[in-house]
Amino acid sequence: MSPKKKTTKKKTTKRKSRAETIEESTGGGLSELVKKFVASPDQALQKISSTTNELRSALGTEMKKYLDEIDLSREIERILEKYDFEVQATIRLKKKKSASKSKK
Repeated sequence: MSPKKKTTKKKTTKRKSRAETIEESTGGGLSELVKKFVASPDQALQKISSTTNELRSALGTEMKKYLDEIDLSREIERILEKYDFEVQATIRLKKKKSASKSKK
């Protein structure tokens, strides 16, 4: 008698795509959102434009607050204390190549 081999069934699980996972987590809301987006691209573009303008405004406001709080003279003084300041310049005077003579 030969020993019986146990046969085990392999579970095959289908790996979900990212889109399927998102779809499940949003309860199908994502596909509805996409349908609305595709159905009315003009409205979607208007909303994107509006959101972009709001973002620019908010960033501008925050940047202004940040810059208003900086003490520029203190920052310049701090930089000059920590770093060497070096300026290199070249100045040349070249005669103009014009045929007309200037009045004396």
